Amino acid sequence: MPKKGNFQKRVIFSSGQQHQFLLRAIKNLNLSWSLFAEKIEVHKRTLNDWKREEYSMPFGVVKKISKIAKVKIPKNIKLKESFWYVHKGAKLGGIACFKKYGKVGGDPEYRKRKWYEWWEKKGKFINRQGLFKRKPIKRPRKKYCFSRIYWNYVRRWECYFKTNSNKP
Repeated sequence: MPKKGNFQKRVIFSSGQQHQFLLRAIKNLNLSWSLFAEKIEVHKRTLNDWKREEYSMPFGVVKKISKIAKVKIPKNIKLKESFWYVHKGAKLGGIACFKKYGKVGGDPEYRKRKWYEWWEKKGKFINRQGLFKRKPIKRPRKKYCFSRIYWNYVRRWECYFKTNSNKP
């Protein structure tokens, strides 16, 4: 199973084909669903969702199942980018919200009323003296090396970045 943050393309099987692919793998390995889930390093609920074709499978997992169970990957699959559905879902959600409420983003009058309540209870009593106060800037020492970036003084108050290709 890929590490967190390593997003893979998703495999879109035709209707019923994802379930059949998993059944062939189970049959070839002669394992229960929970043992099969352990073998391919996914949670059994995730495997259940894939079995019901609730979600599409990552391409890396499909290759892993194919390799372990010696099952051929079907020819008529489609590969889609990670999060291919986000734009579509966001658009449909926005349309549904607009149909239901007549506007997008909630009720502005309600938001203003709630903000004013917060302002009267807490907001105007918060100490904001340090909010716009200048913070001191510490100047680096000459030829201070920070990773692969070298600092050199141009003038007394300014400095610029220089990559390590032209080391001083």
